[in-house]
Amino acid sequence: KPGGPGRKIYNVNRSFLPGAEFVDQFRRKIIERVTAVEPIADAMYDASNVEKYADIMAAPTPQAKMRAIYKILNTEGSKTRFYAILLEREPELVEELSGSRRNW
Repeated sequence: KPGGPGRKIYNVNRSFLPGAEFVDQFRRKIIERVTAVEPIADAMYDASNVEKYADIMAAPTPQAKMRAIYKILNTEGSKTRFYAILLEREPELVEELSGSRRNW
């Protein structure tokens, strides 16, 4: 839970770049840097996409798993959901990438 023992709360400016745009803009860096992909895949799980979930979990590397996740991000809604999961699971990465965008 946010704010629980040992957990930092990150104040990411969510209005800076909408979720879908963030996911598109930082695709390469997200694929390269996310290593704990399984919890993200679990959070994205949809019973109607069991086959795609199996493809994600069967991929040999974290980067291949992230590429498989990106294959199912075909709507703004799915990208926004993925962004929300990244905020929860990878707040440091989201904060860092958001900061790098502001410094352009």
